[in-house]
Amino acid sequence: MFIDRSMIISIIIAFFLGLVFAILIFQKSKKRTSHCDSNKVLFMDDQKLIAELRKINQKLDSIVSFIYKWQEKITNNKHYIKKEIKSNSDKSTISSSLKKTEKQAKQLFFSMPESDGVFINSEASHQDIDGDKFYKIELQNDSETRGLLFYHSNFRDVKAINRSQSYLDPVCKIENYSYKQDSKKIKTTKPAEIELIEGTWRLKNNQRVLVRFI
Repeated sequence: MFIDRSMIISIIIAFFLGLVFAILIFQKSKKRTSHCDSNKVLFMDDQKLIAELRKINQKLDSIVSFIYKWQEKITNNKHYIKKEIKSNSDKSTISSSLKKTEKQAKQLFFSMPESDGVFINSEASHQDIDGDKFYKIELQNDSETRGLLFYHSNFRDVKAINRSQSYLDPVCKIENYSYKQDSKKIKTTKPAEIELIEGTWRLKNNQRVLVRFI
C-alpha cells in the first residue's frame, strides 16, 4: 500500500503545531520573577527549546524526503515488473506461435489417394481446416522427402467408411473389415513409410497403413 503524501504532511504539521502549543502553555505557566538573573535563565531555556525544535524539524524533513524516495522507488519497480511481465508474455506468445508453425511445417495433409495409391505433392496442405483431409504425412528428421503416412481421423470418417474402395483400399489395410457396417470412426494402428518421388508421395516397399473400424 502506498503512503498518501497529503496525509504525511498533515500528520507532521499537526505534530509540530501540537508541540509548539505545549511549549506556549508551559511558558505561560512558569512563574517569572523580577530578578534579571531569573529572566536570563528563562531566556536561555527558551533558546535551547527553539534549537531543539529546529533539530526536530530537520529530522522530520529527512524522514519525509526518505519516504518520498521510497515511494518513488516502489512505483518505478511496479512499472518495471509490469513491463517485464508483458515482455515475457509476448516472448511466450511468439515462442508458442513459432512452435505451432514449425509443427505445421512438418505435417502434410491430403484428401484422398489416387487410385494407384499415390498422393500428388502439389495438392498437400499444412493444416486441416475444414475437416476434408483424410490423410496426414509426418515428415521425419527434418526431411522433406520422407515421412510416415497416417489415416487422419475426423468427423467425416463415416464418408470414408462408406466409400472405402476410394478412400481406404488404395493405401490402407483394414484389420476388422467385418465391423464396417456398424462403425463410425477409423483409427490408425500402424503408419506406413512413404517417400516423395518426382512430385508424388509413394508408399515404400508396398507398405500399407493399418487401420481399424471403431
